[in-house]
Amino acid sequence: AAAKQNPEWTVAVLDCDPQRSASDWWKLADSVDDSPAFSVVTDAGDVDADLLIVDTAPGSGSGISEAVTMADLVIVPTEAETMSMFRAKKTIDAVGSKGWLLLTKARRRTRLWADTVEAIEQTGVRCFKTFVPDGVKYKGFATNPSDLGAYTDLWLEIRTIVERGN
Repeated sequence: AAAKQNPEWTVAVLDCDPQRSASDWWKLADSVDDSPAFSVVTDAGDVDADLLIVDTAPGSGSGISEAVTMADLVIVPTEAETMSMFRAKKTIDAVGSKGWLLLTKARRRTRLWADTVEAIEQTGVRCFKTFVPDGVKYKGFATNPSDLGAYTDLWLEIRTIVERGN
């Protein structure tokens, strides 16, 4: 979304996840002539970009600590259900004031959604107003959709947060 909303920027994803899902996704999209408007690299030394997004595996470790130190903002995606949200809160607590919760697979018309929103309010976790709804549209592997849906709104929200200093 950042690359599409700001085509004058160079955007890169640093794939630090041992599974290399971001790299695999990019290569497969490229192989069908649907290359994303950003690059994916696996070595921080290869990065020359206006905006760097670091993809890490869940958990902890030196790679994550280094990414958090470098970051202006740490996005912790979690499914929109209370147990996942409480696990994500531990990560947000660990990263401090840079941490923001991103609710994914959201189904707003469910009791589970209402419980999740209530839990967020009770814990005081900073959460993006934008959420990613549950849907097939976001599950396609190696696709580069022209309509990014919620991710466009999310990017605009992220940019506003970073510009105002978190």
